[in-house]
Amino acid sequence: MGESKDFITEFSGVLNKQIPKVKTLLKTFMDIAGYPHYENVISNFLQFYFSPDEEHGLHYLFIDSLVNCINRKHNSAFNYTPGLCRVDREAPGLANTRIDLLINFGDTDKPQETDAIIIECKIRASLYNNLDYYWDAVAAKNKTGVVLSLYKESNLAHPGFVNIMMEELVNEVLNNLGNYTAKVPDTHLIFLNDFLTHLLALKNNPAMTDYYQFYYEHAAKINDLAEMRDHITRDIRNCVVRTGTELGYQATGSAYHYRYWLIKGTSEIYFTFLVPDAYKRLDNHKLHIILEVQRKMIDQRERIINDPTLQAIAKATGAEIGELHNGGSYMYLMMLTIELNAATLTKLSECIAEENIRFIKPVYDRIKELI
Repeated sequence: MGESKDFITEFSGVLNKQIPKVKTLLKTFMDIAGYPHYENVISNFLQFYFSPDEEHGLHYLFIDSLVNCINRKHNSAFNYTPGLCRVDREAPGLANTRIDLLINFGDTDKPQETDAIIIECKIRASLYNNLDYYWDAVAAKNKTGVVLSLYKESNLAHPGFVNIMMEELVNEVLNNLGNYTAKVPDTHLIFLNDFLTHLLALKNNPAMTDYYQFYYEHAAKINDLAEMRDHITRDIRNCVVRTGTELGYQATGSAYHYRYWLIKGTSEIYFTFLVPDAYKRLDNHKLHIILEVQRKMIDQRERIINDPTLQAIAKATGAEIGELHNGGSYMYLMMLTIELNAATLTKLSECIAEENIRFIKPVYDRIKELI
């Protein structure tokens, strides 16, 4: 009794705390479309938002935000002249390479008078590109390069390029957004929010911070409790097999939460025990005893379900009878449930033996008569 009180005292702190809810992010349009990590798709979106004259109405929001990020990392500030702006996808580089995004300010027919931002996007790929091929292909008088990546790039190997992570750009856009939204259509605000949310979620889910914090603050005790849960579910599984063997059944184990008592003379009708497991597939407070049929014996389901003797057993024991679950190659036809708690667990073998007398053995005997 003293040990039980010590255990309650030890774990009461963590057990009495409110566990933070898992905050899953809603699917974005790109998740639904099946293109969440495609660099080309993300670059297409960026081309749209970097283009100041596009219908989004955000004008220079993305360009200004990008330039702010660039200038925090460059020794000398990059400045551009607003006005004529062109944003190209897959612009030609040297040696048959392609520039993901090239932003030109000014008349591209007079490159010596233009400003340019050369952008290489990296989502889930490493930086293997020769940045010289991009830099040397752009004839602008004033230019800067950006490797826009999901994760930090440590070796750019080119002094004209800086590394900006998607998260940095998104945060800068969000900081500046209030200055640009006066005439933005509501639809495009929805699209923008969805896109920015998607970029952030590519790397991590910041909404999970509280959840992670709770775990690491109480990790030792949580692991002890998980070990207790695993020990108890293992005891239940072992008890089902041991009790079945002692009662004369061919009892067998299986992975996870299935244990079986076989009916002699057939491999296609047996009792399945659905046992709670560590993966929470089932209610941890219930042990289900099921009459299961497979393959050819599924054709006998009407005969079994409509049998007066089996219906009487179901009524007397409180078991369910009917087509309770159809798994295609198998079917559940009868099910009795044992409620699990501390009292039943301490005498689980006895409880199962009692249900064998009330339910399992009578059903077993009747099934043998029917087949």
